Amino acid sequence: MATADPFANPAWEGTARLPTHPPPTAAQSWQSSIAPSTAEEKAIESGAPYAAAPTYTATAITAARPGLKERFDGVMSPNRRYLGRSRRTVLLGILGLVALLVLVLGLGLGLGLKKKGGDSAALPLPGNATPHTGDLTYYSPGPGYGSCGFENNSADPICAVSHLLYDAASISGNPNENPLCGRMLRVTHTDARDGKTRSVDVKVVDRCTGCKATDIDLSPGMFLKLAAEEEGRVVGTWAWLD
Repeated sequence: MATADPFANPAWEGTARLPTHPPPTAAQSWQSSIAPSTAEEKAIESGAPYAAAPTYTATAITAARPGLKERFDGVMSPNRRYLGRSRRTVLLGILGLVALLVLVLGLGLGLGLKKKGGDSAALPLPGNATPHTGDLTYYSPGPGYGSCGFENNSADPICAVSHLLYDAASISGNPNENPLCGRMLRVTHTDARDGKTRSVDVKVVDRCTGCKATDIDLSPGMFLKLAAEEEGRVVGTWAWLD
């Protein structure tokens, strides 16, 4: 007697067998049947080479810095009106004023230098052999040192020249180094006491702050050879000897 197949389909469903799950393949491990593997794990299991996914580096995007024109437009907009004028008109006006100011300053500086040069050329400095006329006075040279660093007394043949000459000839901040120091000049005056014209040769040793350009301040001993002490101030002539 034939044994009935317990797994056979009922007669009303036909002879087809019920679907069954296929057995696991040889390359499929028991772990992969439980949970799906990643692409890298599958490649390792199958022995095939694995190409890693490309990596991407994030690059920070820096906003472009505004240029000089953009900055200037932010300060002075080209679309605004300034005192009823456009920006271009205002800027041209400012440039014109600056140019005019520079021109005025240049002319003033040039005239000042020219005047200074002219004054120096007119001063009775050494090299100008023309006799000069000015007031003759006297001063006490001591005690102490004069501007040239010399120590003298009232009888010495010395003098002080105007501060205008002394400063014009200066070559440094040290007054002792002034080129006029030690220079000789001859002073001449007609004495009112007897009408005679006399001269004295004196050496520059000091600076006279109250003298005009052609004035000479003598030691008392030299002044008395030309005029009476009570006169105090007389007119005379003088010239450089060297």
